[in-house]
Amino acid sequence: YMGGINAEYMGCNKTGIAWKSDREKKFKKPDPGYTQSSLGNLAFYAGEGESPDGHIIPIQTDEDFMVWMRTASLPTFRKLYRRFDTFTFEVGTVIWIKIKNRFPVSSFGGKKFVILSTTTWIGGKNYFLGTAYVVVGCLCFILALVFVIKHLMGGRGQGDIPTFPSSYDRRPN
Repeated sequence: YMGGINAEYMGCNKTGIAWKSDREKKFKKPDPGYTQSSLGNLAFYAGEGESPDGHIIPIQTDEDFMVWMRTASLPTFRKLYRRFDTFTFEVGTVIWIKIKNRFPVSSFGGKKFVILSTTTWIGGKNYFLGTAYVVVGCLCFILALVFVIKHLMGGRGQGDIPTFPSSYDRRPN
């Protein structure tokens, strides 16, 4: 529940939060023959059963599980939890979120945050990436100008063959 309203009513869903490659390749549903063999753990693939310490084993095709298992490349990272496809939040809307702390992070100095953000078709707000593109583009433009000026001031004529001293010319007589 968020703000006293059922999350499903607000358009909150968990489909489409995992990468396409994770859904179709890495965490795809195994063939039926594999789960019935001695290699397959049917409880894992069916989402039934518990681990020795009492945690429920997640279903392999669960997108929450896929997102959680995706390794973060940096120590500070964000993991997508849900998407609101149909609900539009108004400015100043108060949202209440009920959170269960199932995995404490204080033992290693970790922190957890809830971030509500908007995204576009190219992702969320990342000012570093845009700045990096502009800087690299400017450097390329400046280097192109330097090479054009160098070519116009002292370049060789079209069709000229440069004469370099060959190893034959350097032999002692």
